[in-house]
Amino acid sequence: MTCRLAAPSDRDALLALLLRLSEHSPYTRKPADAAHLSLMLDRLLARDEVSFHVAEDRDGGLVGLLVLVVYSDLVSGERLAAEVCWYLDPSVRGHGLGRALLDRGERWARSVGASAMQMVAPTPKFEAYYRRVGYAPRDRVYERSLTSCHS
Repeated sequence: MTCRLAAPSDRDALLALLLRLSEHSPYTRKPADAAHLSLMLDRLLARDEVSFHVAEDRDGGLVGLLVLVVYSDLVSGERLAAEVCWYLDPSVRGHGLGRALLDRGERWARSVGASAMQMVAPTPKFEAYYRRVGYAPRDRVYERSLTSCHS
């Protein structure tokens, strides 16, 4: 298995992988809207500040991806990289492929001038993994549903 930067020809395979992500991932809370996902994918693929790093199996099929965006902090101007999504097909987990994608993403982030990388930890398992590989918690996100509250 290898990791590489996605190519324009990967578009349909990326969409299929993102649809699989919506079925298996703690990132998502609702079923994927395929038309919306397709539109968002096209928009992200067109942006220079977004990178798609993919893992492929021996047959060239995509089995993982790490999508990153670089941005400048509003106040400090510090250039940062942030995870948009990270997914490995369940069949290939536990063999170092996720770490290979993360390492590749970190190299890309450094190459475009990012001084830090931010990753999402949707479960305690991810938190523990990030701590093991040198990440530290920085900010916490709090969320309130706006569809179920009346105040």
